[in-house]
Amino acid sequence: MTLAFNDQIGFTTPSKIRCKTYILIDDKPYQIIKTAGPIVTSKHGSAKYIFDALQIGNNKKKIMAYRSHDKVPMPILERMDLQLLNIEDDEFMTLMTLMTGDDRLFEGVPVPKNALGELILKKFTASQQLVITIKGFKDSYEISGYKEEN
Repeated sequence: MTLAFNDQIGFTTPSKIRCKTYILIDDKPYQIIKTAGPIVTSKHGSAKYIFDALQIGNNKKKIMAYRSHDKVPMPILERMDLQLLNIEDDEFMTLMTLMTGDDRLFEGVPVPKNALGELILKKFTASQQLVITIKGFKDSYEISGYKEEN
């Protein structure tokens, strides 16, 4: 089964967007890493805001510009805690929901290729029970953390 998250969105103006918030670009969630603005382009032109953003899950970079009166779509990210059952070939995780009665199994979830992924692998090989936290929107997601199960 593949991971699927809600598809709810909200809207805001560019002046209210800060670093580490999320916006939708091409129906994919991106985290803002740098902002610039307001920039006035001419005597009668409207101010513009420029954002550098990284897509969650694969870190593709995009630069977007919005006029000051534009409405910018923002995804409402859903967080999910899943129990780590197995890691195959140090690449793919098998996860299961924590709620009783809702035993869904997710196979083939990639281990992140960063320091967080290395920590998860290290803890798993030390036979520690882990709960993996994933945040996502529609079919885009990323592993945002873990905690040791009591």
